Amino acid sequence: MARILFFFCFFALNTDRPGAASIRLSALVTTPSPSITSAVAWETRNLGGWMFSVMPGAVVRFHSVSLSNVTGITLCLRAVTEKKWMIDDYLSLTFGKNPALSIMRNDFSDYLYKLQVAGYQETFNFYSMVPVQEVHSLWKSRCLTWDSGSGMAQLWFDGRMSVRKGLGRGTVFSGQAELTMSEFEGQISDVYMWNSVLSVRELNRYLHGHSVLPRGHILAWTQMEFGASGYVVLQPAYPKRLPAGPAKHNKKKRMKLLKKRQRKEVTKRNNY
Repeated sequence: MARILFFFCFFALNTDRPGAASIRLSALVTTPSPSITSAVAWETRNLGGWMFSVMPGAVVRFHSVSLSNVTGITLCLRAVTEKKWMIDDYLSLTFGKNPALSIMRNDFSDYLYKLQVAGYQETFNFYSMVPVQEVHSLWKSRCLTWDSGSGMAQLWFDGRMSVRKGLGRGTVFSGQAELTMSEFEGQISDVYMWNSVLSVRELNRYLHGHSVLPRGHILAWTQMEFGASGYVVLQPAYPKRLPAGPAKHNKKKRMKLLKKRQRKEVTKRNNY
Protein backbone atom coordinates (compact mmCIF):
# COMPACT_ATOMS: atom_id res chain seq x y z
CA MET A 1 0.00 0.00 0.00
CA ALA A 2 1.34 3.41 -0.90
CA ARG A 3 2.57 5.48 1.99
CA ILE A 4 1.29 8.92 2.84
CA LEU A 5 4.20 11.26 2.28
CA PHE A 6 4.78 14.94 2.51
CA PHE A 7 5.48 15.32 -1.22
CA PHE A 8 7.01 18.74 -1.57
CA CYS A 9 8.59 20.77 1.22
CA PHE A 10 9.38 24.37 0.45
CA PHE A 11 11.01 26.75 2.84
CA ALA A 12 10.75 30.51 3.44
CA LEU A 13 13.86 31.51 5.34
CA ASN A 14 14.89 34.74 7.09
CA THR A 15 18.64 34.38 7.61
CA ASP A 16 18.79 37.43 9.90
CA ARG A 17 16.85 35.64 12.63
CA PRO A 18 18.18 32.15 13.44
CA GLY A 19 15.40 29.69 14.07
CA ALA A 20 12.91 31.78 12.08
CA ALA A 21 12.54 29.44 9.10
CA SER A 22 8.93 28.86 8.16
CA ILE A 23 7.93 25.79 6.17
CA ARG A 24 5.14 25.76 3.59
CA LEU A 25 3.82 22.26 2.98
CA SER A 26 1.60 21.28 0.09
CA ALA A 27 -1.47 19.16 0.68
CA LEU A 28 -0.93 15.56 1.67
CA VAL A 29 -0.98 13.16 -1.24
CA THR A 30 -0.91 9.41 -1.56
CA THR A 31 2.08 8.42 -3.65
CA PRO A 32 4.94 5.89 -3.80
CA SER A 33 8.42 6.90 -2.64
CA PRO A 34 9.63 9.93 -4.61
CA SER A 35 11.20 9.24 -7.96
CA ILE A 36 14.61 10.70 -8.71
CA THR A 37 13.17 12.01 -11.98
CA SER A 38 10.10 13.71 -10.45
CA ALA A 39 9.48 17.42 -11.11
CA VAL A 40 11.19 19.88 -8.79
CA ALA A 41 10.24 23.45 -7.84
CA TRP A 42 13.46 25.29 -7.03
CA GLU A 43 14.07 27.74 -4.17
CA THR A 44 17.18 29.94 -3.84
CA ARG A 45 18.45 30.89 -0.36
CA ASN A 46 21.56 31.63 1.65
CA LEU A 47 21.75 28.40 3.67
CA GLY A 48 24.72 29.45 5.81
CA GLY A 49 24.12 28.23 9.36
CA TRP A 50 21.31 25.85 8.32
CA MET A 51 20.93 22.14 7.65
CA PHE A 52 18.38 19.82 6.04
CA SER A 53 17.01 16.99 8.19
CA VAL A 54 16.17 14.25 5.69
CA MET A 55 13.82 11.42 6.60
CA PRO A 56 13.66 7.94 4.95
CA GLY A 57 12.43 7.98 1.35
CA ALA A 58 13.07 11.71 0.81
CA VAL A 59 15.21 13.20 -1.96
CA VAL A 60 17.20 16.47 -1.87
CA ARG A 61 18.55 18.19 -4.97
CA PHE A 62 20.95 21.09 -5.48
CA HIS A 63 21.09 23.00 -8.75
CA SER A 64 23.58 25.44 -10.31
CA VAL A 65 22.24 28.74 -11.61
CA SER A 66 24.68 29.19 -14.51
CA LEU A 67 25.96 26.96 -17.29
CA SER A 68 29.39 25.38 -16.90
CA ASN A 69 32.08 23.73 -18.99
CA VAL A 70 33.78 21.53 -16.44
CA THR A 71 37.13 19.74 -16.73
CA GLY A 72 37.64 19.29 -12.99
CA ILE A 73 35.41 18.79 -9.96
CA THR A 74 35.77 19.07 -6.21
CA LEU A 75 32.57 18.14 -4.36
CA CYS A 76 32.35 18.51 -0.56
CA LEU A 77 29.59 18.22 2.02
CA ARG A 78 29.01 17.55 5.71
CA ALA A 79 26.56 15.10 7.24
CA VAL A 80 25.37 13.70 10.55
CA THR A 81 24.04 10.21 9.92
CA GLU A 82 23.78 6.78 11.53
CA LYS A 83 24.98 5.22 8.30
CA LYS A 84 28.60 4.52 7.49
CA TRP A 85 29.02 7.17 4.85
CA MET A 86 27.55 10.55 4.02
CA ILE A 87 25.53 9.40 1.03
CA ASP A 88 24.68 5.83 1.75
CA ASP A 89 23.30 4.72 -0.63
CA TYR A 90 23.33 7.02 -3.67
CA LEU A 91 24.54 10.40 -4.92
CA SER A 92 24.48 11.48 -8.55
CA LEU A 93 25.66 14.53 -10.47
CA THR A 94 24.34 15.49 -13.90
CA PHE A 95 25.13 18.34 -16.31
CA GLY A 96 22.06 19.19 -18.33
CA LYS A 97 20.38 15.80 -18.61
CA ASN A 98 23.65 13.92 -19.03
CA PRO A 99 24.92 11.71 -16.18
CA ALA A 100 28.37 12.85 -15.10
CA LEU A 101 29.28 11.32 -11.76
CA SER A 102 27.74 8.95 -9.24
CA ILE A 103 28.88 7.26 -6.06
CA MET A 104 27.22 4.49 -4.10
CA ARG A 105 27.95 1.78 -1.57
CA ASN A 106 28.97 -1.58 -3.00
CA ASP A 107 26.23 -4.19 -2.66
CA PHE A 108 28.64 -6.73 -1.18
CA SER A 109 30.39 -4.63 1.45
CA ASP A 110 29.62 -1.72 3.76
CA TYR A 111 33.17 -0.45 3.24
CA LEU A 112 33.51 -0.50 -0.56
CA TYR A 113 32.32 2.49 -2.59
CA LYS A 114 31.79 2.61 -6.34
CA LEU A 115 32.65 5.90 -8.04
CA GLN A 116 31.54 6.28 -11.66
CA VAL A 117 32.60 9.13 -13.95
CA ALA A 118 31.34 9.32 -17.55
CA GLY A 119 30.58 5.60 -17.54
CA TYR A 120 33.97 4.57 -16.12
CA GLN A 121 33.92 2.94 -12.70
CA GLU A 122 36.39 2.37 -9.86
CA THR A 123 35.99 0.89 -6.38
CA PHE A 124 37.46 2.49 -3.23
CA ASN A 125 37.95 0.60 0.04
CA PHE A 126 37.44 2.65 3.21
CA TYR A 127 39.92 0.50 5.16
CA SER A 128 42.68 1.15 2.63
CA MET A 129 42.39 4.92 3.03
CA VAL A 130 45.46 6.59 4.50
CA PRO A 131 45.12 8.32 7.91
CA VAL A 132 46.06 11.99 7.55
CA GLN A 133 44.75 13.89 10.56
CA GLU A 134 42.56 13.11 13.56
CA VAL A 135 39.21 14.94 13.48
CA HIS A 136 36.89 15.75 16.38
CA SER A 137 33.58 17.08 15.11
CA LEU A 138 29.87 16.36 15.19
CA TRP A 139 29.89 16.45 11.40
CA LYS A 140 31.33 13.93 8.97
CA SER A 141 33.10 15.94 6.28
CA ARG A 142 33.47 14.26 2.90
CA CYS A 143 35.03 15.36 -0.39
CA LEU A 144 35.75 13.82 -3.76
CA THR A 145 37.90 15.21 -6.54
CA TRP A 146 38.23 14.41 -10.23
CA ASP A 147 40.46 15.93 -12.93
CA SER A 148 39.72 15.50 -16.63
CA GLY A 149 43.28 15.99 -17.84
CA SER A 150 44.75 13.14 -15.81
CA GLY A 151 41.54 11.24 -15.07
CA MET A 152 42.62 11.04 -11.42
CA ALA A 153 39.84 10.72 -8.82
CA GLN A 154 40.23 10.69 -5.04
CA LEU A 155 38.02 10.44 -1.93
CA TRP A 156 38.54 12.27 1.37
CA PHE A 157 36.75 11.06 4.52
CA ASP A 158 37.48 13.44 7.43
CA GLY A 159 41.09 12.63 8.35
CA ARG A 160 41.54 9.90 5.73
CA MET A 161 42.34 10.02 2.03
CA SER A 162 42.15 7.34 -0.65
CA VAL A 163 44.74 6.52 -3.27
CA ARG A 164 44.11 8.20 -6.61
CA LYS A 165 42.50 6.14 -9.37
CA GLY A 166 42.01 7.01 -13.03
CA LEU A 167 38.66 7.15 -14.82
CA GLY A 168 36.93 9.31 -17.44
CA ARG A 169 40.16 10.86 -18.71
CA GLY A 170 39.64 13.69 -21.22
CA THR A 171 35.91 14.07 -20.53
CA VAL A 172 34.30 17.55 -20.46
CA PHE A 173 30.89 18.20 -18.87
CA SER A 174 28.66 21.05 -20.03
CA GLY A 175 25.37 22.52 -18.87
CA GLN A 176 23.69 23.24 -15.56
CA ALA A 177 24.83 20.98 -12.73
CA GLU A 178 22.30 19.10 -10.60
CA LEU A 179 23.33 17.12 -7.53
CA THR A 180 20.82 14.55 -6.25
CA MET A 181 20.95 12.82 -2.86
CA SER A 182 18.57 9.90 -2.48
CA GLU A 183 18.32 7.17 0.15
CA PHE A 184 20.14 9.45 2.57
CA GLU A 185 18.92 9.72 6.18
CA GLY A 186 20.16 12.31 8.66
CA GLN A 187 21.31 15.92 8.49
CA ILE A 188 23.10 17.51 5.55
CA SER A 189 24.89 20.89 5.38
CA ASP A 190 27.72 22.87 3.73
CA VAL A 191 27.38 21.46 0.21
CA TYR A 192 29.95 22.99 -2.14
CA MET A 193 31.23 22.11 -5.60
CA TRP A 194 34.15 23.78 -7.38
CA ASN A 195 35.06 23.68 -11.09
CA SER A 196 38.62 22.53 -10.38
CA VAL A 197 40.53 20.12 -8.16
CA LEU A 198 41.41 21.88 -4.92
CA SER A 199 44.89 21.47 -3.50
CA VAL A 200 45.49 19.37 -0.39
CA ARG A 201 45.92 22.56 1.65
CA GLU A 202 42.61 23.96 0.34
CA LEU A 203 40.83 20.67 1.05
CA ASN A 204 42.19 20.72 4.62
CA ARG A 205 40.60 24.13 5.11
CA TYR A 206 37.21 22.53 4.46
CA LEU A 207 37.77 19.15 6.13
CA HIS A 208 39.56 20.30 9.28
CA GLY A 209 39.32 24.09 9.48
CA HIS A 210 35.64 24.26 8.54
CA SER A 211 36.30 27.17 6.17
CA VAL A 212 35.58 27.40 2.45
CA LEU A 213 37.59 28.61 -0.54
CA PRO A 214 35.56 31.57 -1.89
CA ARG A 215 36.24 31.19 -5.62
CA GLY A 216 35.25 28.84 -8.45
CA HIS A 217 31.90 27.66 -7.12
CA ILE A 218 29.48 25.65 -9.22
CA LEU A 219 27.39 25.04 -6.08
CA ALA A 220 27.69 27.18 -2.94
CA TRP A 221 25.79 26.69 0.33
CA THR A 222 25.70 30.46 0.87
CA GLN A 223 23.69 30.97 -2.36
CA MET A 224 22.06 27.64 -3.11
CA GLU A 225 19.25 26.71 -5.46
CA PHE A 226 17.58 23.62 -4.01
CA GLY A 227 14.51 21.42 -4.10
CA ALA A 228 13.20 18.60 -1.95
CA SER A 229 10.59 15.87 -2.13
CA GLY A 230 9.43 13.75 0.79
CA TYR A 231 9.83 14.51 4.49
CA VAL A 232 12.57 17.16 4.67
CA VAL A 233 12.90 19.90 7.30
CA LEU A 234 15.16 22.98 7.23
CA GLN A 235 16.61 23.75 10.67
CA PRO A 236 19.46 25.70 12.30
CA ALA A 237 22.65 23.67 11.90
CA TYR A 238 24.49 21.93 14.72
CA PRO A 239 27.75 23.67 15.70
CA LYS A 240 30.87 22.30 14.08
CA ARG A 241 32.22 21.36 17.52
CA LEU A 242 30.58 21.14 20.93
CA PRO A 243 32.20 22.85 23.96
CA ALA A 244 34.49 20.62 26.03
CA GLY A 245 32.59 18.83 28.80
CA PRO A 246 33.62 18.58 32.50
CA ALA A 247 35.59 15.36 31.96
CA LYS A 248 37.73 16.90 29.22
CA HIS A 249 38.21 20.10 31.23
CA ASN A 250 39.33 18.13 34.31
CA LYS A 251 41.76 16.09 32.20
CA LYS A 252 43.37 19.27 30.85
CA LYS A 253 43.66 20.62 34.40
CA ARG A 254 45.34 17.42 35.62
CA MET A 255 47.79 17.47 32.71
CA LYS A 256 48.65 21.08 33.42
CA LEU A 257 49.36 20.31 37.09
CA LEU A 258 51.43 17.26 36.12
CA LYS A 259 53.60 19.31 33.73
CA LYS A 260 54.09 21.96 36.40
CA ARG A 261 55.19 19.31 38.93
CA GLN A 262 57.58 17.81 36.38
CA ARG A 263 59.19 21.20 35.73
CA LYS A 264 59.71 21.69 39.47
CA GLU A 265 61.37 18.26 39.74
CA VAL A 266 63.72 19.10 36.85
CA THR A 267 64.63 22.45 38.42
CA LYS A 268 65.23 20.78 41.81
CA ARG A 269 67.56 18.16 40.28
CA ASN A 270 69.51 20.81 38.38
CA ASN A 271 70.11 22.79 41.57
CA TYR A 272 71.86 19.86 43.27
